[in-house]
Amino acid sequence: MTEPAIYGCNLRLKKPMVCAVICGAVGGAIMGIGNVYGDAFANNGVLTVFTYAAYGMTRFAFYLAGIGTAFFGAAALTYLVGFEELPAPGREQNEE
Repeated sequence: MTEPAIYGCNLRLKKPMVCAVICGAVGGAIMGIGNVYGDAFANNGVLTVFTYAAYGMTRFAFYLAGIGTAFFGAAALTYLVGFEELPAPGREQNEE
């Protein structure tokens, strides 16, 4: 369900995609430092988050810190960097 966000927003506006990639890498590094891994095939999502809790709370805390950094970091970095909004197709902009 991430395709609409990737192709409809992030790639078209460019800066949000760069911010998401940077913060995703930082979040992945946090998980790597915490030696986080899962041993079951599970797509990432709210209901599968507990597959990463099977090996102790320390690793699970690193997992939560990593996904929090990736999500909230990307939102904050995009807010700080900003982006130019694209005009809606078929609408003329009023220049006053």
